[in-house]
Amino acid sequence: MNSDNEIKDDSMLYVSFNQDNSFFSVGTERGYRIYQTFPFTEPYERIMNGGIGVVEMLYKSNFLALMGGGRVPKYSKNKLVIWDDNEDKIITDLKFTTSIINIKLKKDFLFVVCQKRIYVFDFNTFEMIDTIETGDNKKELVAINSSPGNTILAYPSSKGVNKITIKNYEEKILFTFTPQEDSVSKMNINCSGTLIATSNENGTTIRIHSCKDGVFLQEFKRGHEKAKINYICFDNDSKLMAVSSSKGTIHIFSMGSTIKKLKEHENLKKEREKKKEKEKEKEEKEKDGNKNEKSKENNDRNDENKKIEKDEINNSEENKENNNDKKDNIDKDEENNSNNIEEELPENTKTFLGGIFGSQIEKSFAKVRIKSQESICAFAKNNILVIISSDNKYYQAEIDIKKGGDCKIILEKDIIKKHS
Repeated sequence: MNSDNEIKDDSMLYVSFNQDNSFFSVGTERGYRIYQTFPFTEPYERIMNGGIGVVEMLYKSNFLALMGGGRVPKYSKNKLVIWDDNEDKIITDLKFTTSIINIKLKKDFLFVVCQKRIYVFDFNTFEMIDTIETGDNKKELVAINSSPGNTILAYPSSKGVNKITIKNYEEKILFTFTPQEDSVSKMNINCSGTLIATSNENGTTIRIHSCKDGVFLQEFKRGHEKAKINYICFDNDSKLMAVSSSKGTIHIFSMGSTIKKLKEHENLKKEREKKKEKEKEKEEKEKDGNKNEKSKENNDRNDENKKIEKDEINNSEENKENNNDKKDNIDKDEENNSNNIEEELPENTKTFLGGIFGSQIEKSFAKVRIKSQESICAFAKNNILVIISSDNKYYQAEIDIKKGGDCKIILEKDIIKKHS
């Protein structure tokens, strides 16, 4: 590793946070580096004498997913390497017919994203368990929740440029929805997998939908001028959301009203489910009641037939009373059906009316301004936002939750120190 052929250039090629944002990984022209997110510490470096274009860390473990990149790639762009840093060796490598554009890791899953397909592997056995056809994924869109439990995957649908599909592997839920009027430029899912945030093509609005059914919850306004959205992230409790853009500004939004709407939506769904169950029970009871009534009528008729010679007049009067009772029951059923139609207003109509009469658009309450036009970010402890920019900078910005406004940058460091 210290030979004359060793690559001296260690320019940054790639940066990403691990699943709980406790570490971030940097791919360079000669290997990779691992940093602690907060507090910032000197990095651990692995020199591989070749460019690492993608490096993804599995939680706080020694396992990493690597792909080549840069001027002298260590590996080809259609080859994925699972690396054990403790053992300093390759665990397995996977080759594909097309270039890899993104990689995502979970405790039991490995997601390999190519331009028109996502390959899903069992991370324990590295056997392929799923293949997903996507839309033409030139923007490298893919999102998964970071919590070790339920695994929710979001990806571009093959049904349209502005459609996203969500797949829940544990609960076996699969649906496609339209999060933006135009195509989606960036997206992310919160830690618990209940919310998905998407930005529109112009980078002016970020919309939040439920990951369970795709229902719209909230719209946030980043700004009026067109911008490229670089990154969207939530804090671990989904109380805050940060959005970085090519304007060199990171907008911070409060998720309070969004969480409230999500709870209201979930409670409403539970009420509807209970109502359906009660109606089903009522229908079953009515069916049983009708069967008993018909059985009783048949028995009465048999008795009447036996006594028809003795009680012909009374039998005629009883038939008239039964017919009147049936007519009354029919009138009551029609009245109940009419009331049910009025009460069950369609959900889409309710959402539309809410959009007219209630404000659903919110602006950021705090901002961080940096020089770089490209950055990623993550929430650390004590209302600290950590920012990694493409110009080799690490920032810590302090958020004033009560006052908001421009955040104070309390630390600025070079990620990779320049050699003299």
